[in-house]
Amino acid sequence: MKEGNIIEKLRKVKDKNYFEAWQLGLENRDLKPFVRLGLVEIVYKSSKHTTYRINKEVFERYEKLVTTDIKLEGKLFENIYNHEKHKELILKALENKVSVLLVGSPATAKTLFLLELRKLPNSIYLTSDITKAGLQALISVTNPRLLLIDQLDNIKDKFVYSLLLDLLEYGITTKVSYNIQELSKYKITVIATANSTKRIPEALLSRFLIVKFKRYTESEYEKVARSILYKITSKELADYIIEKTKDYRDIRNAIRLAKICKTKEDVDKFSELIRFSK
Repeated sequence: MKEGNIIEKLRKVKDKNYFEAWQLGLENRDLKPFVRLGLVEIVYKSSKHTTYRINKEVFERYEKLVTTDIKLEGKLFENIYNHEKHKELILKALENKVSVLLVGSPATAKTLFLLELRKLPNSIYLTSDITKAGLQALISVTNPRLLLIDQLDNIKDKFVYSLLLDLLEYGITTKVSYNIQELSKYKITVIATANSTKRIPEALLSRFLIVKFKRYTESEYEKVARSILYKITSKELADYIIEKTKDYRDIRNAIRLAKICKTKEDVDKFSELIRFSK
């Protein structure tokens, strides 16, 4: 049964204290992915009966997440300085459902692009801690149109790569349940980031449009840092932080300094303790 139909059935029992799968015309195995994601809780289990209830808080968050399709409304990327060609290319990729891998050294705005894309409906943001089972369950329940993965090269569960390969090549996921192989079909676009492509299997890389991000020049770094730090602290202190960090061009730590430092003396004292990317 399609996951969307199961969700419709679950909505009808959202306010019940308990229910059993058979009351919805389902089997217990149909509800397993929903249990793993916390949308459904097991209240009682015996050799003959399993009763469930809806976790209303999680279910409501899920309903806010999922919509019908990707809609490019409003201005995306308006909080990202420069990178105009990257913005144009990524928008065209989205419109044509082309999966993209953003590759470059740390602090080159890759993650900022992912965070902006989270604004799109029916998108899911994942970190490198995701497992194959977790990703499979998440996809089966939410049926997203856009999958956003930060640090694809640092995925800990290597089986995630094989799942992504099936998704990008054939639009399917495969799982074995009760010794029966089950295939599910999806239409998903993936936008991911990576510091390097060395750890990512070649077969998976070939399914992405690979877009390079270069390290900021000194003048670019100063402009980007001003556009962000001026919103966080005083212009005088922001300029001082930028001067102290321009050799490293690490925008993340510059932002953190701006948040915790109230004076130039604070900047001098704490910047000695901080490891900057270079």
